[in-house]
Amino acid sequence: STLPGMTLGIRMSWDPKLRPAAVLDEFFDRFYGAAAKPMRQYWQVFDEAWTSVPEHAGCCFGYPQRFTPAVLQAARTAIDAAYAACQTPTERQRVKICDESLKQFTLFMKLREDLAAGRLENLERDGNTWLEKQAALGAEYAPQSSFSAVNWAPKNAAGKAANRGRAGSRRALVTGGAGFIGSHLVEQLLRDGHRVRV
Repeated sequence: STLPGMTLGIRMSWDPKLRPAAVLDEFFDRFYGAAAKPMRQYWQVFDEAWTSVPEHAGCCFGYPQRFTPAVLQAARTAIDAAYAACQTPTERQRVKICDESLKQFTLFMKLREDLAAGRLENLERDGNTWLEKQAALGAEYAPQSSFSAVNWAPKNAAGKAANRGRAGSRRALVTGGAGFIGSHLVEQLLRDGHRVRV
């Protein structure tokens, strides 16, 4: 639920008098066009998985309880319906990035399930498949800083140097740069060629 959530948070921070439902209606209609209804269902599947499952282990430990096969199937059904509803290439491209993400996440969940169940025979192969696809998607969606190809990371998920933007150097302001964590962050940023202010 990151994309709608970020949109809602940004809009509401600028104008807290807005109605959240109206902001989301506008987002889905304008961003997904004819595919708005099934894409709203897609995002709602994940939002409900996050908010309705009483699991609080954090990180990936609770994913098997949260993102069950039924949840992933509901997301797949919504994506398929969204593809069928698309009327423009832009709508199709916006659905496609979610579809690619869902495919990766479905394989990720399979990897976790296989590891937990002791099914190790295909784990390395499937892990490499996931990693190769993640790197390919990172290259394809580098302008969108998606799929681990982000300008602020020195390497992507496959361990390859990431696209560092125009000059490869960024300005960074580190608060607490004299502390243990902050000082190590400053050192790493400087090693990566960034300009740092503490």
